[in-house]
Amino acid sequence: MASLMQAAFDSLFQPGLNTPMRTAMDLSFYGLFIVLLGLAIVTGGNFHVIALLCIALGLFFSIHWFLAELARLPPSATQVQQMPPPEPTASSDPGSAESKKDS
Repeated sequence: MASLMQAAFDSLFQPGLNTPMRTAMDLSFYGLFIVLLGLAIVTGGNFHVIALLCIALGLFFSIHWFLAELARLPPSATQVQQMPPPEPTASSDPGSAESKKDS
């Protein structure tokens, strides 16, 4: 379990969603489902607990759908794009400021 947590923490600093992070996310959702199902049984099917369970299921499936759509993208679409180098402006060139003052 400690190696999964270490791998998930290390994957935070890498672009994209890696397998350890997805595994940690899935385990968290499974724990949430177990707790909400237990609460639904204990409370006799309380409407609020059932609503929370439905919201959690919707979030779980929508995240998995989104990740499946990301996997279908070509690799060039998921790469991090680099910013172009800044172009020099007239205000950053000290020589141009003096020439404007003289005119």
